[in-house]
Amino acid sequence: MENSLETPKIFLSRKRLLYIVAIIGIVLFVVYAIANIYVKDYFEAGLEFVLVLLLVIALIAIQFKKGWHLALFLGALAVTIISIHNFITGGFEVTGLFWIYMFPPIIFLTQRYKKGIYWTVFLLLVFLTVLSLQIFNVQLPNYFELPYAIYTMSIFLVSFFAVSILIFVYQYTQEQDRKLTVQQTEKLKKSNQELEDVLKKREETEKVTEEKKEEMEKMNQAMTGRELKMIELKKEIQDLKNKLENNKKL
Repeated sequence: MENSLETPKIFLSRKRLLYIVAIIGIVLFVVYAIANIYVKDYFEAGLEFVLVLLLVIALIAIQFKKGWHLALFLGALAVTIISIHNFITGGFEVTGLFWIYMFPPIIFLTQRYKKGIYWTVFLLLVFLTVLSLQIFNVQLPNYFELPYAIYTMSIFLVSFFAVSILIFVYQYTQEQDRKLTVQQTEKLKKSNQELEDVLKKREETEKVTEEKKEEMEKMNQAMTGRELKMIELKKEIQDLKNKLENNKKL
């Protein structure tokens, strides 16, 4: 059913959205990478340059019809990776949680509500796994040490889940409305086609009727001409009879 919704207008809209998201993402990642190089955090900078590469490939792939799904996947992958990274490290100057809220709208608008659910559930499971390991004091590499208090992270997960649900409902409603619009459009096209067929048959019937009418008029004209000739012949015969009778009398 999803393919039936991919009208040229919708396809162009999603393509334009991916362009905007990718370009903004590239700019942000490059800026943060430069900032991390400045503070000599080369691992973070390297990760951000990898994400830039993913988004550049996505921009190239979207130029081709067969590369559309690859572009969407790479865009979603880049957003997912940076969201996980921001969750477990806090991001640059511990502002990571704020950027993660970009994940739900980007995922649901580019992946649509069905695939968006899978991506969101995967991200939440990663978040919950890391948080659970932190709660149970499981020894983790320094990279996985959460920079926030457990209470803060718990509140974040609840609010993130709520935001994801709201955006999911919005996207679901939009696509159901779009689906209904497509169905009504198809019904209207079918009705118009049926009406055109009826009008065409009516025109054909009228054409046949007109041809028969013309034939009848020709026949009537022929019959009328024949009757007039018969009348003239009868009159001529009567005149001849009258002349014969007059001659006999003489």
